[in-house]
Amino acid sequence: GRYEAQTSGQKPGPRSGHAMARIDKHLYVFGGCRRSSFLNDLFVLNTETMTWSKPSGGPAAHAPKARAYHTLSADSKNNSLFLFGGTRPPACGLHAPACKTIACIESLSQLRCF
Repeated sequence: GRYEAQTSGQKPGPRSGHAMARIDKHLYVFGGCRRSSFLNDLFVLNTETMTWSKPSGGPAAHAPKARAYHTLSADSKNNSLFLFGGTRPPACGLHAPACKTIACIESLSQLRCF
């Protein structure tokens, strides 16, 4: 049968093509797509309390562009996440690489791209 963990908080909606990574007790979920919409949202699950949250803060201009089928890698020593590649909406072509964007999520409250 199917098992569904009991969680609370602001949960991410259904999606495909998203990426996840873990740092300590936090599981991060970024982007993906829902139907024909690409997403650039970030959700965090505290695996001790099983509570979801959606970090806020940081200028929207610094948020990584919406994408799906990307990779999210954790650097727990520096408390950082690195986002690589993926596909983006038709501006880059539906199945084109995500324009070599590399982003670093430095903390729960700040998103930065370089």
